[in-house]
Amino acid sequence: MTRRARTIRRRLLPLVPLVVGGMVITVLAATGGPSRAGEVVSVSTPVLAAARAGAVQGHLGAVVGLDRRVRPDVDGGNGAGKSCVAIGPPTGPDTFDDAADEQLIPASTTKLVTAYAALHAFGPDHTFKTEVRTDGSGRVWLVGGGDPLLAGPEWIADHPDRAATPLQALADKLEAAGVRVNEIVVDNTWFDSETWVQGWEDRYREDGTAPSVSAVAVDRSDTVFPTGVPRPPASGRNPDLAAGYTFARLLGSPDIRVERGTAPADARTVAEIESPPMRTIVHDMNTFSDNFVAEVLVRQVGRSTGDGSTAGGLARVSEILAENDLDPSTFVLHDGSGLHRGNRISCAAFIDLLQDVATDPALAEPFVKSLAVGGGDGTLEKRSLGGEILAKTGTLRDVSALVGYAVTPAGYVPFALIDNDVSASGTARSSQDRIAEDVALWPAP
Repeated sequence: MTRRARTIRRRLLPLVPLVVGGMVITVLAATGGPSRAGEVVSVSTPVLAAARAGAVQGHLGAVVGLDRRVRPDVDGGNGAGKSCVAIGPPTGPDTFDDAADEQLIPASTTKLVTAYAALHAFGPDHTFKTEVRTDGSGRVWLVGGGDPLLAGPEWIADHPDRAATPLQALADKLEAAGVRVNEIVVDNTWFDSETWVQGWEDRYREDGTAPSVSAVAVDRSDTVFPTGVPRPPASGRNPDLAAGYTFARLLGSPDIRVERGTAPADARTVAEIESPPMRTIVHDMNTFSDNFVAEVLVRQVGRSTGDGSTAGGLARVSEILAENDLDPSTFVLHDGSGLHRGNRISCAAFIDLLQDVATDPALAEPFVKSLAVGGGDGTLEKRSLGGEILAKTGTLRDVSALVGYAVTPAGYVPFALIDNDVSASGTARSSQDRIAEDVALWPAP
């Protein structure tokens, strides 16, 4: 993470009141106060608080002229056949929209919905556990709990800026327990057996865009084997078995038998590790747009009510949206990552979600801090944006999107920009960047 990214993230934490039209609105302050990485920030009043159903949604501040600033860039051409734009609250005097209710393909900005649902389902401090169990015979079960961040030492070394749960630590704990191991059985039954989302393009299998999903997987389901170590034939599209082979290697026994199976009820746990907290998981997913993490989280959301499938997860996501007064019909979802071209979300729906996040003390801090920083890190590292932008990108063939918050003197302003039927992705991104900058630099000094 760059210095600028760290500086902006520090500025997310404090809260200050903003008086707008006689109402006291609480916003995240633009201040450079110190904080520690991973520090849990306690908030007792809503961030960006504005009554979603109230008479005035004024966290944008007593500012005029947004239309005059944004309209030229909206009308200036973005190389897209269809677009929607929404800035600020869905209603109220200080808002801007252009085809905001049109449902378009959102691409990876879908991950914002996944993050929202996961934080609601589990809370920001929840962790996922991976266990080793044994029956004392030399057979051990590697039991997955759906930790999407499990990784071997090679992957961790190659990705120093990414979050990870080191599988080596589990191997070390098992060795310290003195348990004899002559066979590893991988138990991936925490989720259903389907590793692929129906409707994904076949090419995703070949180019690694959509790795296979499993409750036991390492290296984001794209297992890294050291130079000179042959990849076991069964590990190709079987991330659970690849994890088992990696575990065997880390135990110093690369040639022992690895197979699938379900741990018996009377097998005892002899070693376990926990993932980083949910706030770290959603940060890794959103900042780096990790498809594997997103698909695992959707299944975890379903598993929280007993159905560890994609369908079960998406059903629970819709319930969570409804429970929080968001209209599920405005979020048409077929996966959690945004790879499915059947997904449809409107810009107005994204503004509703971003506004709801901002009114929830438990979600605001981990959600906002999960977003990439414009010109600072993740998928926005190489996009030089004027002002301060915290957002999620979305890119598919002929689709480009940018959804998040612009930091202004009046507070954190939500925006959603989605372009479909894009003929030139660079043109669309440049248009989005200009509009985001318009918001971040508004009101002008």
